[in-house]
Amino acid sequence: MMDPTSRLCADMMYSGHTYFVAIFALGLHENVRKAFRLHNWWVRLGFETLVTLAWIFQQGFEVYFVLKSRFHYSADVVMATFLAYILYTNGMIAAVAKWWTSPSHARIHAFLKEEPDLGVNSQWVEAMQPRATISPGCCCCDGQEYLYSRRQLMQIMHRIGKATSKLDDRDHLKLVKDQKMLVREAAGMLHERSVAPAMCGM
Repeated sequence: MMDPTSRLCADMMYSGHTYFVAIFALGLHENVRKAFRLHNWWVRLGFETLVTLAWIFQQGFEVYFVLKSRFHYSADVVMATFLAYILYTNGMIAAVAKWWTSPSHARIHAFLKEEPDLGVNSQWVEAMQPRATISPGCCCCDGQEYLYSRRQLMQIMHRIGKATSKLDDRDHLKLVKDQKMLVREAAGMLHERSVAPAMCGM
């Protein structure tokens, strides 16, 4: 007869230990990338590779002992690693984290007023701020993705249009109406008539 006080693997999907080790490794990788973002690419890539190798060793060590203890099935640790990755790279979660940790527009304006010597135009800072930054957790390429809302993209195009309005119409750098339409079409953006007036932005 089974001991009624024993804990069963069947109700332990997913492994919390494996999940938090994976989240820690992904966060460490992203922080190392940010810490070395001003260094030469080979220096940054070297440190990211070290972190990745340490993560593989650490994760393998943790998974081995979790499975050896018979506390989880292998499916539990696979699901934990997969879940950690898809949550860490989720756009909505990244956007909420960015909103929670980023200074407001009012604080940015106040900072720029306190530091007039910077000569920074705050409208470009505001326009180019992505809604969220996602780190896929790999060493290849630049490994960063930026999320912009429809309204943000429209604002960027509007400001580029104003900045290039004095250029000759034949200048390929000038952002004209037809080019804006092509950008919206390529991005699959909703048309103005498809967006509620309160949400349209411009």
